[in-house]
Amino acid sequence: MAGDNFRDCGMLCQIIGRFAQRFPDIGFDLVGMQYAKLGTTTHLPSVTCQPRSTQVEYARVITEASFMLLPLEFVTANNALLEALVMVVPVLCNRIEGVTDYLPDETYLFDDLEQLCSMVEVRQAMSPAQRAAESTALIAYVQRQLSWPVVREKIAFLCPNEGGSR
Repeated sequence: MAGDNFRDCGMLCQIIGRFAQRFPDIGFDLVGMQYAKLGTTTHLPSVTCQPRSTQVEYARVITEASFMLLPLEFVTANNALLEALVMVVPVLCNRIEGVTDYLPDETYLFDDLEQLCSMVEVRQAMSPAQRAAESTALIAYVQRQLSWPVVREKIAFLCPNEGGSR
């Protein structure tokens, strides 16, 4: 998990606690958070609190992850979500208004902790071929929906130019 703004820290603590029991082999790299919000959860063996990191260190943590987990309270154009997708890392988010604007499809959304656990079980059972296919699909999604030429075209009408607005 990366970032602090609009994160549902209560949900994150529940997830970490549940995963400690159900998925003891899964670790959480928490990057750029106000760790005091998480209380004693940060002291669990499965949790690593990352100090402020360089861009290279941050990218390494993200790209080495099996997925990014983002329990959110509110959605904006979430930097962590977009960065993970661009780095071809799947993002699992709780279903809240607006998050579907940024994710490829519903398979990356969870409604409750048990659904998230089921999603993680499916991810753990994926073959290398399935992971490669998912990566290919994420790359295509980013190119189709989030690349700069696509975004520029979507917002061009907001930017006046010499000939007026588009």
